[in-house]
Amino acid sequence: MDRNALAGVNFQKSLGVCIQGNKLRLALAARRIRSIRLLDTLTLSDFRQKPAVEIRDEIARFLARNKAAHFRCVMAVSRQHVVVRQVDLPREAEANLAKVVEYQLAVLVPSESAAICYDFCFSKQTPQSKSLQVTVFLVMKSWLDQALQLCESLGLQVDVVLPSSIAIANYALLNRQFKVETALITHWQEGQCEMVGVLKNTFYHSREITSSEEGELSEALQTEIEFFRGRADLPEEAPLDVWIMGNAGGLVTAPGEKRFRFRRFSLLQDFGIEIVNRSAKVSDVQDQFLALAAGLVGLKKKNPITLNLLPVERRLRKSRWTWVPTYGLLGLNLLLLLSLIVRRPIQERIYSVQLSREVARLEPEVRRIHFVENEIADLRRRTSLLTEFRNSNQQVLDALNELSKILPKNTWVFDFNMRNEAMEVYGASQAAAALPQMLDNSPYFKEAEFVAPILKDGLGNEIYRIRMKLEQAGSAVGLPSTTLQPRTKLPEKAQVPRK
Repeated sequence: MDRNALAGVNFQKSLGVCIQGNKLRLALAARRIRSIRLLDTLTLSDFRQKPAVEIRDEIARFLARNKAAHFRCVMAVSRQHVVVRQVDLPREAEANLAKVVEYQLAVLVPSESAAICYDFCFSKQTPQSKSLQVTVFLVMKSWLDQALQLCESLGLQVDVVLPSSIAIANYALLNRQFKVETALITHWQEGQCEMVGVLKNTFYHSREITSSEEGELSEALQTEIEFFRGRADLPEEAPLDVWIMGNAGGLVTAPGEKRFRFRRFSLLQDFGIEIVNRSAKVSDVQDQFLALAAGLVGLKKKNPITLNLLPVERRLRKSRWTWVPTYGLLGLNLLLLLSLIVRRPIQERIYSVQLSREVARLEPEVRRIHFVENEIADLRRRTSLLTEFRNSNQQVLDALNELSKILPKNTWVFDFNMRNEAMEVYGASQAAAALPQMLDNSPYFKEAEFVAPILKDGLGNEIYRIRMKLEQAGSAVGLPSTTLQPRTKLPEKAQVPRK
């Protein structure tokens, strides 16, 4: 993927866009020599029910009021629209990580037929670590195209599409107040909490919790804190810094809790942002946080975490300097053609030497790629073999499980034989005559009948031999037993001794 399609364009202003339900939030920021200024914010409620022309005119007045003719537009996508998948890869895959991630998409995509847009970031805990943790962000292409078309209909051309988790992480890592290597950052808004984990100043973790009760949110947050501590492998005695953005309500912690400590971000002052619109309230800025964070990402030439979900074909942007590189390249091509005519043999020799060097340089990388591909193919073969073993034994296990449920306690099974979707059971019981009816009542068996007369042993137990067929052998029996619901109330479990 082309991550730097707009790196050469120097924008002094950036517009952050965030669609949250039926609200469209905009935050316009500008960069100065030694400061960053929040020029203005705009919230359009129920914008989907209003005519597009009316919303477009209101946005145009908002931009004209702040003299924003040229700006970078960054859209933050809420966590609920983004699928996050994490996978551990060998360290050798770093040389060609984009290709390896592309191979992994076959098992990461929710549906094989779904069209998606994706990008990824990776982290390594230590330089000596033998594996990479790769986090892949996926968004449905149909939803993204709809959102981009909506923005275009409102006069906004989106340059970068950013998951809200990455926007939060970049905001924290760029903040002067944030000086820790490992922390959990929480963003609270309207009863929802998005948690972003940072490990050694890189993105490591993303979760979301939702609850209408403050007590439930507090309990869920403490659970997620312990989960992140385990993933980050923090020592027991080391407290975890939990940074809070937004309105956390009545969030409290247990008295004397030392495993974590809450810290609060001041959204503007600690970041050195100057508010131009003096009438803006702190609560309004908190509601506009995702749009503000997206706008700040657009102002930075280099962010701590670079990621863009926008399709590559949409990243091109016209500029008044578009033809300058074209004419320069044309003149360079003419000079190159003239030099090739005059010194053709020398140029061919130089090209041959350079080609040999490039082949020698790429050969180790190709070997590493082949090594990773062979490992992936080997893992797939192992998975297929285990699946075959599981399918071949599942039928026997399901039948035994069902027998253990329906046979009474005074019944024993000495031996059984399964062949051609039929089972023959041999054992002893104190009431053998009732067994065929019990078996017929099971959703697993049908046509149960005695294949030998009932005999009695020295202890007075009745020796039986029953044959029955497996009902729905092609579908129901092949499924795990937890998915089958018995048609009648079954007796207590019988003990089926192993022979």
